[in-house]
Amino acid sequence: MSLLSYTCPNTSKEVRTGIDTNATALAKMGSLKVGVGCPHCDEGHIVTADSMFFSFEAASATASREPQLAASSSTSGTASP
Repeated sequence: MSLLSYTCPNTSKEVRTGIDTNATALAKMGSLKVGVGCPHCDEGHIVTADSMFFSFEAASATASREPQLAASSSTSGTASP
């Protein structure tokens, strides 16, 4: 399973939601609306599940610089240290 992220509409920065799920469950959510807080602009956002993406960034790293683009392809089963 992986953490879901979305892009802050005010700052265009990636925000990790803390929601841990998989591609199958995310696809089933479709356009479900989720209320999430944003550490970049300090506002709450309503984000649809189909606009979220998986964050593969290390848990200790932050998105304090430029936002990262989400890959639209599936992940391979490989992991890097």
